[in-house]
Amino acid sequence: MVESESRKKADLEQLEQKITTAGVIAKNQLLSLSQEKFACVPDAEQAAKKLEKELPYHALEDLEFVPQPRHGKPGRPRKGITASNYYYQVRANLVLNSELVNKEKNRAGRFILATNVLDHQFLSDDKLLREYKAQQSTQRGFRFLKDPMFFADS
Repeated sequence: MVESESRKKADLEQLEQKITTAGVIAKNQLLSLSQEKFACVPDAEQAAKKLEKELPYHALEDLEFVPQPRHGKPGRPRKGITASNYYYQVRANLVLNSELVNKEKNRAGRFILATNVLDHQFLSDDKLLREYKAQQSTQRGFRFLKDPMFFADS
């Protein structure tokens, strides 16, 4: 396993960007969910659970289902008339899932290099990393040759 400080810095920046983007999307989804009207609490609860599963870096906290009166006729009801039935709306707060974010931060900058050469005298860890990095130029050359825009006469 190799840990690179420069790769870690770049990975952490990417992670912060992903979390920020996911936060904006999650806020919009929660706003949309809070405006929906549900016939019963189980329907609202199911929708909230579905949303929470879709959130990659966030969770719903202080989840509550608020009953709202629904009157039979359109317009403002007269004084003293009680609601004929109710619909329910979801209210919740969005919080960052710190356990998941910490796991991702611990993974940042780490990758695994494997080889079937087990003799450390023949191939040390530093030499293995140098060999791996040296392959990048070769891979770029093959990418160029495989490009469909590169027409070569066979």
